[in-house]
Parts: sequence; C-alpha cells; structure tokens
Amino acid sequence: MGPLANLDLGVLAGFSAAALFVSAGAVFISGFFPRAARPEAVAGGLGGLLLWLGVALTALIAVLAVAVAAARLDWAVAVVAAGSAFLLAPFLVQPVPERIRDTKAGLGLFAVLGCLVLVALPADSLF
Repeated sequence: MGPLANLDLGVLAGFSAAALFVSAGAVFISGFFPRAARPEAVAGGLGGLLLWLGVALTALIAVLAVAVAAARLDWAVAVVAAGSAFLLAPFLVQPVPERIRDTKAGLGLFAVLGCLVLVALPADSLF
C-alpha cells in the first residue's frame, strides 16, 4: 500500500494549514527583526506584545504540527505538504500592503489567524 491509501484528508488539511502558517509566519515575523528594523508603529508597547505573541503562536503551532504529522500522517505526505507550504509562504506575505503588514493591526490579524489554525489543527489525536 502507498502513502495515500489511508490518508485522512482532514488531518492533511489541518497539517497543511499549520505548515503554511508557520512558514508564512517565519517570513512575516522576520521582517520585524532586528529591533532597529521595526517600523515605529510596532516598536514597543502593544506592538511588541503582539510581535512576541506571534512568535509564540508560530512556535506552538510548529511543535503541534510536527506532533500531528508524526502521529497521523505518512512521512512522505507530511514532507510534500510542508515543502509546498514553505515554497508558497513568501508569495502570501509579499502582496500584503505595508499599511497592513507593518502595523499593530497586521500583527493582531496574524495572531487571530494563528488562533484559527490552532482550532483547525487536529491535535485531539495527541491527547
């Protein structure tokens, strides 16, 4: 039997969404480092809090996605899905206008998307 014989499409979709979020998140968040490169709108206070929330969400989702892939997906399927997400991520972040991307609203939107991905990730099989 091949890797697609018992493929759970719901798990694959959740893992793919998580991999895409982590990849796009790495591209998005890297634009705020080093500290001197941060736009004035997110230099401190709430902007800094939202930035670190985004970093924490990205790390948490990455760990959970790897755990879900190890438990529920064939490794070949997980590698192809994660690789596709890694290649697609910059093309999702670049077109976002600077007036959204480089503001507290953009960081807040990123955090909300992270929460949605957490809900979509089928982590119930891990517990």
